[in-house]
Amino acid sequence: MSNVPLQPGRKVGTGNYIVTAGFGTPAKNLLLVIDTGSDVTWIQCNPCSDCYSQVDPIFNPQQSSSYKHLPCLSAACTQLSTSEGNSNPCGAGGCVYEVDYGDGSSTQGDFSQETLALGSDSFQSFAFGCGHTNTGLFKGSAGLLGLGRTALAFPAQTKSKYGGQFSYCLPDFLSSTSTGSFSVGQGSIPATAVFTPLVSNSIYPSYYFVGLNGISVGSQRLSIPPAVLGRAGTIVDSGTVITRLVPQAYNALKTSFRSQTQNLPSAQPYSIMDTCYDLSSYSQVRIPIITFHFQNNADVSVVALGILFPVKNDGSQVCLAFAPESKSNSVNIIGNYQQQRMRVAFDTRAGRVGFASGSCAT
Repeated sequence: MSNVPLQPGRKVGTGNYIVTAGFGTPAKNLLLVIDTGSDVTWIQCNPCSDCYSQVDPIFNPQQSSSYKHLPCLSAACTQLSTSEGNSNPCGAGGCVYEVDYGDGSSTQGDFSQETLALGSDSFQSFAFGCGHTNTGLFKGSAGLLGLGRTALAFPAQTKSKYGGQFSYCLPDFLSSTSTGSFSVGQGSIPATAVFTPLVSNSIYPSYYFVGLNGISVGSQRLSIPPAVLGRAGTIVDSGTVITRLVPQAYNALKTSFRSQTQNLPSAQPYSIMDTCYDLSSYSQVRIPIITFHFQNNADVSVVALGILFPVKNDGSQVCLAFAPESKSNSVNIIGNYQQQRMRVAFDTRAGRVGFASGSCAT
């Protein structure tokens, strides 16, 4: 098993979590966002056509003896069309890639191979994107470590060593000093976890879908028809911050939460969060715990700090950290803010996702 530190992205200005990985020969250490909702691992590369500012020096492939731009007929290039929807991954000089994300961010460049180092382990001929045009909300990181489910994702490319098993514990989102961990390989799946089966989805093969049977707010199980949750599908995603629920599920959660917090003064909505409070005069408050009820009787309670998001430091605007999806036929997304202080384990070999509380550094 390999175990590396995992830090809140606030230190570089992103809402996601970051690990350090080495690229090239000699290896250059770079900060990468971990994303279970993406397959292609990529980093910003010189020469840049359009690159955002990052903490580390931008990777220069000409300074690495192990870098290789993949040809169009390579197996990895062929797989691009299925993993990220790259319909024509062949450019004039070789294989090219493009990934567009749900928040409007994007990356494109040369699809290549390189030596990737994680902790004390290294992997030769790792297929990745050498991005020359990159825009969006990556803020300070050098790129992204794709932890999705297809053949180009990190778990599949390192399966011979790690067996398609990995887990992470997310430290406090708003901290600049707390550290969690990203673990891969045998031993990364905690025996104390409650497990729910992975669900296949042919439309979105990259995502870790699970079955969500219900939601509780405090002791109240919400009246959400099972067909509503089942039809939508639910993704566990480290690359989304705030949990999104289909409208009918979100409205039930919001209504119940508001009814159990009537004693708290309200505040103006903020961005996608519409249930907010003015807690500036409180030193502490009591709020109901929110619990997800997954298939296989896997009940997972969100820790208290994953329920309210402090928009203002003085507490005058603190919001319920959930939001509705824009369409009723969308999917539910369990975001990283609700995954704080628990170890979330992805066991692709056994086809399951596990959740273990009390196993994260704080």
